[in-house]
Amino acid sequence: MNIAFLMKILWNMINRPDDLWCKVLYSKYGRNKDLRVAISSQHYDSPLWRALAGIWDQFQKNIVWQLRDGKSINFWMDRWTPNGSCFMEAATNQAIDSTLNVKDVLTIEGKWNLDFLKNNLPLNIVNQVVALPEPRDTDGPDVVGWRGTNTHHFTIQSAYELQRGNIPQMEGDWKMIWNWKGPHRIQTFMWDWCFKNLNNEDYGVQKEGWKTIFMVACWHMWTWRNKAIFDEDFRQPADPIQVILKMAKDIDGYEHHHFTRGRHRLETIFIRWKCPNEGWIKLNCDGAHKKSMDLAGCGGLLRDSDGRWIQGYTQKIGTCDSLHAEMWGMYAGMELARRKGITHLIVESDSKLLIDMVTGRCNLNGATPIMIRRIQELINMNWQTQFQHTWREGNRSADWLANHSLMQDSFDFITLETPPIDLQNSLFADISGVSMPRTGSNNGLMEDESSMFLKPTKAYLKGLKLCTLLSCLLLD
Repeated sequence: MNIAFLMKILWNMINRPDDLWCKVLYSKYGRNKDLRVAISSQHYDSPLWRALAGIWDQFQKNIVWQLRDGKSINFWMDRWTPNGSCFMEAATNQAIDSTLNVKDVLTIEGKWNLDFLKNNLPLNIVNQVVALPEPRDTDGPDVVGWRGTNTHHFTIQSAYELQRGNIPQMEGDWKMIWNWKGPHRIQTFMWDWCFKNLNNEDYGVQKEGWKTIFMVACWHMWTWRNKAIFDEDFRQPADPIQVILKMAKDIDGYEHHHFTRGRHRLETIFIRWKCPNEGWIKLNCDGAHKKSMDLAGCGGLLRDSDGRWIQGYTQKIGTCDSLHAEMWGMYAGMELARRKGITHLIVESDSKLLIDMVTGRCNLNGATPIMIRRIQELINMNWQTQFQHTWREGNRSADWLANHSLMQDSFDFITLETPPIDLQNSLFADISGVSMPRTGSNNGLMEDESSMFLKPTKAYLKGLKLCTLLSCLLLD
């Protein structure tokens, strides 16, 4: 815990250098003004400063940078990629420039210098770098973050947990036991019992879930006590522990769907793509991530009020998760629409989380990803935009393009003036209003999307069969 508090002092010295107490420490002991580089101490320094210097290496391992303009981040020595690794150990060349900043690894056009990356780093790390948005001056200065929290904000709790390392964590609200208002001897007994017994290999979290064991044990003790009082013939089991463990194992091993089956009625709905109103253009965008390839890509297309193809796009991104691939797909599509002079745009995505993040309906706790910031900057430009969520069945054309992007040889942004042949069946189905089935509970349907859900008709089912036969003739 003491180390966690010392880390808080270092964190504040880096992020609040203008505070009076920070200025005092800097002026007295700061041989190097930038604590992000190093901290040194002498034998005659105060115990506090020597303690701060002693934990510096440990503290620095937990610092991660959030990329903005790339001017303050050392390319080789700082941790600035999502996995928090340092590139110094992964360099393929022995002779490197250790003073290089991230901003220096861009081309004149502001793109990642792929030649430099491929010549100095292994391919898997190159894929991680190119999946990050290139730093821009308009993004503001780089921000120091903390590895122990999702928001990259420092907390003493996260610093303490990082010090504990791989100590197994048990689920549950343990404050409930400690805050219980009762005799202290009982409280201490329960606290000691929980941590000595629930974490035991024989009876704890390594086998059957401790919550089940605890509840089954309480139930058996209550039952056996009542029987001992009211049933003269009752005999307690010779091995009560095994009785409890056997029942707990049976409960945990039972298929939970037997309990929930029938509670929610499953319903098949039919989802179709809808043309935008006259005067509006619809952008369908999507992202794709293939774990087997460790690659992600994005794609999308612009269509008018008659459902006619305006332009499509694909881009292989690199190594990132599916949510960031969705972000790339939306940003790339909106930027393309902006360049084409479109003034009324409907953006449709099958990622509800992304829609909520962009429109502000999702609380990001101050940790807004840079791609979301750039999408919001596009929204605030002089045009009208609307955002809609659809299910994957209503976004199948964009889904096809996103998966197709993974086959690209380069990371270039590719525009498609005409639709690929393999996509034409899907496009014709969209224009014809063909609905695709989706099965789920009626609780999962969103009220504002009820217009997309149509009951199946013979005309739609026949149209689905007809699409395959007529699409090539009509679109060629």
